[in-house]
Amino acid sequence: MAAAKTAVFWDKEYCPVPKGLNGEMVWRNIKSSLEKAGYHGPASITAYVDDETNRIQNHDLAFAGIKLGHVPGGGRGKGRARHEAMRYDMWGWAVENEKSNLMVITKFVRYSTVDALRKRGWNVLLGWPENGPGEISCCATLTWSWKSLAAGGEAIGSKPATCPSCLKLQGTAAADQ
Repeated sequence: MAAAKTAVFWDKEYCPVPKGLNGEMVWRNIKSSLEKAGYHGPASITAYVDDETNRIQNHDLAFAGIKLGHVPGGGRGKGRARHEAMRYDMWGWAVENEKSNLMVITKFVRYSTVDALRKRGWNVLLGWPENGPGEISCCATLTWSWKSLAAGGEAIGSKPATCPSCLKLQGTAAADQ
């Protein structure tokens, strides 16, 4: 699915624009990382931001062609609200774009979401901060640290399957070959 579309869903609050970069540079670097990993199809990106975050930086993201997913912020649970908005949009995109690639950049992602998308044939690519998702990365097609991804770096790869669902999925893929 290297030539297929890729949609990027980016939690900007947990994976902020690194110092010395701007929105356009980060988006260009993410696309470069995807190309290095063999994903050459068209790509789109949505950055999920809390309403009260840096409005200048959010304007910079929009100017770079990054769609903004504004999530009403403030108080407890705003991270959860961002992730629910991301999950809702991911499923909507997946339904409209069969057998495509989805990149999720966040500190938290539900195992059930990654697992369900993979089982239905989508490549799920993960980017996370240094204290990222851990074991769930075995369900991803490829993974990056946010620091590397934002700089246009190489994918870490995927971890060996450790969860029962991933082991079963790998067994099915091996049997199909």
